Amino acid sequence: MLNKLLKYDLKYIFKTQIYIFGTTIICLIIAKIFQSTVHDFFIYYSIHLSFLMFTYALMFVLIINNFIRLWSRFKNTIYGDESYLIHTLPVTKNQIFLSKTLTSIITLTTSTIFVFIADLIVRDFKLRGVYTYVSTGLNIFINQYLNSFPTQITIYFIILLVLITLSMIGYFSLIFGHKAKRNKLVLSIIIGIVLFILTLSLSFVFYAIIGIFNYGISNFLWNSTLTNATKKTLFIITVIFYIMTSSVYYWFSLRKLEKGINVE
Repeated sequence: MLNKLLKYDLKYIFKTQIYIFGTTIICLIIAKIFQSTVHDFFIYYSIHLSFLMFTYALMFVLIINNFIRLWSRFKNTIYGDESYLIHTLPVTKNQIFLSKTLTSIITLTTSTIFVFIADLIVRDFKLRGVYTYVSTGLNIFINQYLNSFPTQITIYFIILLVLITLSMIGYFSLIFGHKAKRNKLVLSIIIGIVLFILTLSLSFVFYAIIGIFNYGISNFLWNSTLTNATKKTLFIITVIFYIMTSSVYYWFSLRKLEKGINVE
């Protein structure tokens, strides 16, 4: 039954995501065509830059749409119109919530990989002119940390963990918000915002505690100096923190879900 739940959850998410994937690819192809065409006319550069901006905008929309559909699917199947059907099926709350969690991991991983590949293609265009519009400090950061391919993979993997944690915060907030008698959705949003800020704050506290025992981490936090050895340590502790945080949110959400559901 878990396989069937997962199948329908994934189908619900991807039936919209596929159109965003396709539109992004089209914009990227058009941008590449105008990039490869050797012309000094302003119109060519404008079209090229416009479609690159469309591409990045669609990447952002892809992630946001993913979250919206994940959370709306969760709300509708657990508390909304579809809840009466789902709760009559021979499935446990554990299976239902596991399906939602696996859907988050699969769809967010797919979206992140897609954005990563599209971003690589964009930067293969050598669009360095865009970087001149940002501050020198940001240019230094880009040149120091993003030019290494392994570093780029590391950064996107951490982003993926953050996105998965954010999806778990959303589920947690919806579960606890719907325990209230009134203004359930509003309360869920407030809980989600508070928990997001709290999680980010705890991550800095976590780094600061590690920094007490690790000079490299401390030097990075206070002086923005990052060595190769510190990169590995930073990656490991970041992965540990977000896996632990996601697991905690999953455990508490499941425990609360198993205590009962207030269907709207």
